[in-house]
Amino acid sequence: MVKTMDTPYPEYEKVIPDYRISTFRLDKKPMLESLDALVSIASQHDGRDMVVVHANGTINLSAHSESCGHASAKVPCHHISGPEIRFALNIQYLIETIKLSDHTVLMSSSGDLDPAVFEYPETERVAVIMPVRLPE
Repeated sequence: MVKTMDTPYPEYEKVIPDYRISTFRLDKKPMLESLDALVSIASQHDGRDMVVVHANGTINLSAHSESCGHASAKVPCHHISGPEIRFALNIQYLIETIKLSDHTVLMSSSGDLDPAVFEYPETERVAVIMPVRLPE
């Protein structure tokens, strides 16, 4: 027996921003390889479990923990539109979101504390990751 919700499902479309200033196309394999290299640092007990994304013509990823130090990676991307942006995402959520792609994923955001939206070409799939506050 399967229990169903007594209330209607939330309208998830409301969390997808109407306006995104920058869009980038990423290849799944190099992005996951870079994130895998950073996850051990970002996930330390004194880390912030996040990766800082600085996107222009390249996705610059960085992670930091007091015990393990700092690591960074550069991932090529295709800058489709908008200015460069900088924001932070939970690294585990980002890895799971990139894994949903067959080959490429479109990442768009307005940066800072606006949601990052991931679209998967040739599908109707959309993922949204709420950002985390960047360290001061």
